[in-house]
Amino acid sequence: MRPGEKMFEELLGEDEVHSEQVYPKIYRGKTPPVNINVTFDLVDRFHNEDRECLRKQLLDIANFKVKELKELV
Repeated sequence: MRPGEKMFEELLGEDEVHSEQVYPKIYRGKTPPVNINVTFDLVDRFHNEDRECLRKQLLDIANFKVKELKELV
């Protein structure tokens, strides 16, 4: 280990972590409820989309920028 190097990194906030551990010092993250139909719709039409469009759509889904994700069915 080099001087000043971190021994661990916190990737999630306190409200994003389940209290139970998977392994010592390893916790599961929480995910909000989402409308899975957004993903199903993308899978249904992915063969018609170009690579850059798919990339943008997938990143928007991953970053919760698609408003329909929050509309539960």
